Amino acid sequence: MKPTGTSFLLRLLLIAAFLAAWEGIVRLFAIPLFILPAPTSIFMALYRGIASSLYLDHVWITLTETLLGFALGTILAFGLGIAVAL
Repeated sequence: MKPTGTSFLLRLLLIAAFLAAWEGIVRLFAIPLFILPAPTSIFMALYRGIASSLYLDHVWITLTETLLGFALGTILAFGLGIAVAL
């Protein structure tokens, strides 16, 4: 089934309604920030992190660690595979 413009708008409406309900519940019941932050505070923290290039500094470290872990796992799996086959 091919998505139509109406189904896309309904999905956007559902997401907006969910975020509005989440925001309303957090504010209505005064839920502490460390338990359940409001969507607006999450988006503000994300914006501040992007604007200060905090995430850009850390993405290279994460990418390096991921690739090194993948390489080490591949080498170890290859060696163990050869050992099991022999």
